[in-house]
Amino acid sequence: MKKICLTYLLILITGLSYPQEKDLDQDNYRLGIVLGSPGPILLSFGQDFDKYSYRFGISEWRDSYGTQAEFIYNIYRRETFEQHIEILAGFNYSENQVDIKYIFIESHHGGNVYSFYSGVGYRLNWTNIFIQGSIAAGTGNYAYPRLLLQFGYYFNL
Repeated sequence: MKKICLTYLLILITGLSYPQEKDLDQDNYRLGIVLGSPGPILLSFGQDFDKYSYRFGISEWRDSYGTQAEFIYNIYRRETFEQHIEILAGFNYSENQVDIKYIFIESHHGGNVYSFYSGVGYRLNWTNIFIQGSIAAGTGNYAYPRLLLQFGYYFNL
């Protein structure tokens, strides 16, 4: 999996050097890499329609892995700038978790932790570079509402 992630990252970095233009009237597939929480690195795939989009991502890092799905509504769209609101849901599994420090929250668990979460978010996208802020709650590490921050790049296919 680590070799696949590194290969995937190199392909995306190579793609950053070419301008990304998209036709607003057509459906676009996107492939991207996302940094932040809930997983340090999330590989994501999705499709954009006129007003709606979806994204599905997978993450694996050390002793944890997970998935995340996002259903997105485009509230503002121009050729190089977009604003979205979204509903997201995900699953995260961590082995032998002892002490994890997030931006404002510390989690102390022993053993394996299964976490399911759902939430809402807001995303700004500028020429396929985006920043997203979400709030999510659920089970495990998400027993209390948690702020999720993500930053990434999507390559148009």
